[in-house]
Amino acid sequence: MTTPVVLANGLTEDEALLIGQLQSDLAQYRKKNVEKWRYYDGEVELKNMDIAVPSTMISVEASIGWGGVIVDALDERIDWLGWSADDDQAGGIQAVARENRLSTEFNKVKLDSLVTGVGFLEVTAGGAGEPDVIINAVSSSDATYIWDDRANRVSAGLVVKRGPAGEELLTLYLPDMTVTVSRDRGEVAVARHVHNRGRCGLVAFPNKSRAGRVRGQSELTKPVRYAIDHAQRTILEMEYNREIYTTPQKWFANILPEDLGFDPESDAEMAEWERVKKGFDVAMTRAVILPVQDGVGTSNGPTPQTGQYQSAPPTPYIDELKMITQLLSSYSGIPSSWFGFHTDNPPSAEGQRALESRNVKMSERRCTSYSGPMDSDVAFIAQSILAERHDDMVAPSPEWLSRVSSRWRDPATPTVAAATDAVTKQIDSGMVPPDSDVALERAGYSDADIRRIRQERSKGLVTQLIEQRQGQSSPAADALVPGLATANGESALQEAQVLKARADAMGAFIRAGVESEVAAQLAGVEGAKFIPGMPVTIRQREE
Repeated sequence: MTTPVVLANGLTEDEALLIGQLQSDLAQYRKKNVEKWRYYDGEVELKNMDIAVPSTMISVEASIGWGGVIVDALDERIDWLGWSADDDQAGGIQAVARENRLSTEFNKVKLDSLVTGVGFLEVTAGGAGEPDVIINAVSSSDATYIWDDRANRVSAGLVVKRGPAGEELLTLYLPDMTVTVSRDRGEVAVARHVHNRGRCGLVAFPNKSRAGRVRGQSELTKPVRYAIDHAQRTILEMEYNREIYTTPQKWFANILPEDLGFDPESDAEMAEWERVKKGFDVAMTRAVILPVQDGVGTSNGPTPQTGQYQSAPPTPYIDELKMITQLLSSYSGIPSSWFGFHTDNPPSAEGQRALESRNVKMSERRCTSYSGPMDSDVAFIAQSILAERHDDMVAPSPEWLSRVSSRWRDPATPTVAAATDAVTKQIDSGMVPPDSDVALERAGYSDADIRRIRQERSKGLVTQLIEQRQGQSSPAADALVPGLATANGESALQEAQVLKARADAMGAFIRAGVESEVAAQLAGVEGAKFIPGMPVTIRQREE
């Protein structure tokens, strides 16, 4: 084994080279990200061609917010609701999500991903007085990474920030180690934390990634940006046309300056402010003075004339903007009416859903792509940290990962009535059990509401069983736990049936949220041994 060479600054040669490479990449992406955020915020500078717009109009800060419309159309349809798992395997990471307000943090990551092409979550172990797991969103202008095509995840990541005292902090994330470099006034401090988790603490969420382009792609593509520039120039030109349209420009012909109030002799001794004021008064008439022709001022000279230039309505500019919205609609998959142009005959509800179908499908694709790093990386790292700190927490494994999955709100945003009707039909057809959490999730209930419903169900089941054991008749309890009475004196077949009924009852209690030991006692199978993460098996005793 070769001992790594440690440089004077405390880094090894490989670490220094890797940090240098990542810093170079970060500087390149930062410049591009600044431009994309300007398009999103509607603060992009006008790209004037110096043809149709006079120089006096350049100071008008024409702006159009269509970049934000395109991004927000997807952003507002994508809501991460948390993790779910079989057999309550996600209890620990669900608590982590609540402690870190992960839904809010992911919203920041999602917006970064849609605007710049990639977003980042930083997953680390908490320190003293902090939660076990700390999850924070990191700006795409402060982080970059190297992608492992074989493992399909980040192989090395770098985050560059400013510390509380203004020092520069560089964090190098590796699959089995995290290296922190602090630079302050020429002093460098290096700290290493070896965790051997096989995952980088920096998790990337690329948007529209493809083979050979793992960093993703912004929704503000080059065609979209050009269309926005085109619309911005059109807006400014329409502004200039409005000035002419509302105050038509006049023209004077065969008129001497004296006719407009200028006296060459008296104006020579005029104060400067008076001269400026008189010139301003003439300019406010928006008049063009044509050259004086020969013979003016004589009895047979040309007659003074005045006129007005014909102004043009803004209709051509409006039509041009409509054309641009149609182009943007084809690029982004959102209806052109979302850009502000509505028709006199709005579409029906079915027609509107048809117009939004492509945008809904694009949102569903984003949910699928974001689920990969959220489940296989963020959930894995969080569970690993919990298993390191708590003996009762299982370490993540391929089997554990197969049971954990992200939950997303329906991008189609159905109404409460429509969601309830769909769930009711699924229950009536037998596709979903009536007491299933899946039914509650599809009906739009939050995690807190589902937990309360579980508790209410548990209370109801316990009450039913108590009534039966006290000799009171309860049809619901009789249907749920048949044969809970003792089986003394019954045949072997009847005993097996009773035993099965007790096991079914215990399973119903556990699924309803009752503790395993309590459920076993209520069902009459005291002494059953429960193995964490394993299904309960009840065997008939041997002769």
